[in-house]
Amino acid sequence: MKDRFALISHHFFYFGRNAIDISDIPRKHLDHPFEKAGPGHRADFSEEFVGAFAKWLKSNFKVGVHGPPCKPHSELKLPKCPTTVRRKGCTV
Repeated sequence: MKDRFALISHHFFYFGRNAIDISDIPRKHLDHPFEKAGPGHRADFSEEFVGAFAKWLKSNFKVGVHGPPCKPHSELKLPKCPTTVRRKGCTV
């Protein structure tokens, strides 16, 4: 198929339908909007911003999947996910 891409990584944070509440994100990380409407991706974040936000994520959440997709494909067999976001130090 044409135009099908995947990001492969062992170090990621995917929240899906368990998205982080915007009020939980420190204000200093909200000076630059996160949201992106439509297809494509955003690439206008400074290295300083990315580093600081990544450090905050790593200090508050475990690496990996924290929730199933918001709109999974009907034929996709999904693994069971916890119903709440896993914070560092918590066990599932």
